[in-house]
Amino acid sequence: TAVLRESGIEWIRAEDISVGDLILSGALAAWPGESKEVSLESAWFAGAFLGNGGLYFDGESDYVVTFKHSDLDVCKEFQRIASEECGASARKIIGTPGAFSSACGRREAVESIRSLVGTDYGEKGQWKIPRWVWAADESVAKSFLAGLIDTDGFAPGAFEVSYSTISHPASQGLAA
Repeated sequence: TAVLRESGIEWIRAEDISVGDLILSGALAAWPGESKEVSLESAWFAGAFLGNGGLYFDGESDYVVTFKHSDLDVCKEFQRIASEECGASARKIIGTPGAFSSACGRREAVESIRSLVGTDYGEKGQWKIPRWVWAADESVAKSFLAGLIDTDGFAPGAFEVSYSTISHPASQGLAA
């Protein structure tokens, strides 16, 4: 059974569950052996991609990674990480307002991004929190959440965060 304790997610036997343990369902917890090493930058990229990104094949030769954001610096950071971590080359950035960034890449770059954001990325609006987030170090999980908040979130106060999504599975994962 996976439980969340102050020290993080732990795998324990059912008889070792203690008062105060938060039991995680199999749908939310990463099973042993499914964790992956993810850098802080890749975690942020995954969150930002799930917030405002997309993938498609242009019908000719390019696989295209898209990302829209009103802050040109956020677009540049997204493209830098897409290039360095996933192998997608920058194609264009259109200036503000409504900055837009686009990167093209080989099939391998697109597969790298799909692997990072999880195999549950697919039908528009129906993504889930990648399984690796649940087993990640706190700093990596926070970086993933920062990517989400930088794109579709709002932080009005020191301990207040709001995130908006049309994905029911994602909202359930974020609530957990």
